[in-house]
Amino acid sequence: EFPGSFWQPLLDTVRSSEPARLLSRDGIEVRIQLLSTSHHRELAAWPTERTTVSLRYSDVNDVMLRVPTLTAFVAMKTAAWMDRAAARDLYDLAALGRLDALNQEAASLVHRVTGWKVRPYVFRSLPKFDWHAQLGHQTRDLPPAADCLTQVRDSYAHALAWDHD
Repeated sequence: EFPGSFWQPLLDTVRSSEPARLLSRDGIEVRIQLLSTSHHRELAAWPTERTTVSLRYSDVNDVMLRVPTLTAFVAMKTAAWMDRAAARDLYDLAALGRLDALNQEAASLVHRVTGWKVRPYVFRSLPKFDWHAQLGHQTRDLPPAADCLTQVRDSYAHALAWDHD
């Protein structure tokens, strides 16, 4: 698929705390880090399911992969927002809110796995980041950060019966 590409170091020789690099002839470098649940036991706490994934190549068959359930993905994104408040997490959570996926089950899973409770203050203000610099190159239709924050806050407020302004 990628003639002349090679791993440095070999992918199966790195520990989960270190990345391997896939290098191309043209100097393109992709860093890959694989995490093992034997070293990251918290990953095993998130529910998963097996699903068929289409790789979108005519010469490659679909594959079965273990992936987080929708609820687990929502909970993981929520926990990520609570931890790092990155633009990508807010953008993804707003899209999940439009799918009505920000719900009591996801909030309960966040609490069960992390010990954190999904509360209104988590979605009160935007952190200091350049929304367009971080996300503008990834989508043609980038809504304002404030609209995304409102979407997430309102979705969780509805699901968790918060009184909010």
